Amino acid sequence: MRSATPGEVRLEVQARRRPPGLAVRLPATAHGVETSGSTLEVEETGERAPAELWLECTDADGRPAEWFHDLWWTEVLSRWGDLSVTVHVLPTPGALLHAVVVSAVEMVRRVAPRWRVVGHAYVDELGADAAVEALARSAYHEVRLIDQPRSTCRGDRSESSLTLPEFLGRVRREQERLGVTRPILTRVADAPAGNSGGASASFGSAGTVVTAPVSLFSR
Repeated sequence: MRSATPGEVRLEVQARRRPPGLAVRLPATAHGVETSGSTLEVEETGERAPAELWLECTDADGRPAEWFHDLWWTEVLSRWGDLSVTVHVLPTPGALLHAVVVSAVEMVRRVAPRWRVVGHAYVDELGADAAVEALARSAYHEVRLIDQPRSTCRGDRSESSLTLPEFLGRVRREQERLGVTRPILTRVADAPAGNSGGASASFGSAGTVVTAPVSLFSR
């Protein structure tokens, strides 16, 4: 049998190489069909799943985004549920522990075992006892807690707010009491690049980053 030449091996490796993953950011304000150059239609992605979905699940007032509903999740999961996707819940107001978001995360964990869900939140918004228990019981794989106030213009934390080490300690003790090891809690210095609770910027390390209309996931 003839051995492959170095040139043939190189071509074979290049043919097997997958293109960089697609990172899609879906803002809370996305609705309808947009036609600007920053959007991406479904024909351009084909059936290839994005490597990452960066979701602004709530608007500036903490209300669920218009597109964040069961039909949207049904469409996304029916298309890509068997593939590997990382979902990031961005630190928009109240998103991490909002009942609608928590329910969606639990559903994703049940029906898409290959998906990974990462939550992001400002620690100054999570100081209450109820937040400690809710976070310890949550279905996130990982939660990244941002060690700074949401807005530096807002002044210092309230006197009742916990420091990040205090909050982490309480959540971990609650996890021990419950006998769980997830979510993994990670301390980070800053919010995802360009995000202070609802910004349009690049996120993650996957290839192309697209700010997409909700129609990206429509057949």
